[in-house]
Amino acid sequence: MSTYSADFAADLRGVATLATRPERLDLTLAAALDALAEMVPYDLAVVLELVGQRLLVRCARGPLANAKVYGVKGAVSRLGLKPSTLQHRMRKHGIDKL
Repeated sequence: MSTYSADFAADLRGVATLATRPERLDLTLAAALDALAEMVPYDLAVVLELVGQRLLVRCARGPLANAKVYGVKGAVSRLGLKPSTLQHRMRKHGIDKL
């Protein structure tokens, strides 16, 4: 196994360990985005959380991630999506609640 593969496998093990602890969700998301950056370089990667009718930035990583990014809030309707459509897609994939 190459050093790169071993490092990536170690990163994935770390993410899996964090994922088993719901109280550490933010660390899990950050670790997942950090691992992704090693394969797909990015300036900004975000994970959005659907809260009611709004999308909020839950986690942001990369050189452009700053306090302003965390302040961004967007109404689902501004994206041309209906909350009912999102809920239907979530149920379709076995996600009842976030």
